Amino acid sequence: MDTNHHRKILLVTGGSRGIGKSIALSAAKRGIDVILTYNHNAEQGNAVASAINNNGGKAVALHLDSSKTASLDGFATQVSQLLKSEWGRENLDYLVNNAGISQRMLIKDTTEDIFDELVNVNLKGVFFLTQKADAFN
Repeated sequence: MDTNHHRKILLVTGGSRGIGKSIALSAAKRGIDVILTYNHNAEQGNAVASAINNNGGKAVALHLDSSKTASLDGFATQVSQLLKSEWGRENLDYLVNNAGISQRMLIKDTTEDIFDELVNVNLKGVFFLTQKADAFN
């Protein structure tokens, strides 16, 4: 019997470091398989996935820049293909929108570009990734 159909699968954005890494590792310890994303550091993302895989879990690290909402269709296709090829399924069980950025500066020093980046990563990207992930449920 294939147990891939019965294991829970978590997608956690920003899963290569910090809180996202802790979420991914903790979920794996509980028997949940993990798809995690990284933006700038593939090595960190792959290290987290390897740690999970080396401890009996199942994990894959994918690149995602959540500020680039135009790339979300391609990312959703990649996740869909991965779910089918690695787990023999079409759905996720959990989504944790953890990826985020902050700017530690005074309001008077915040440019429109900085503000747009904050909104794109912390709000727009979260909203539209959640919309795409809904197709997996």
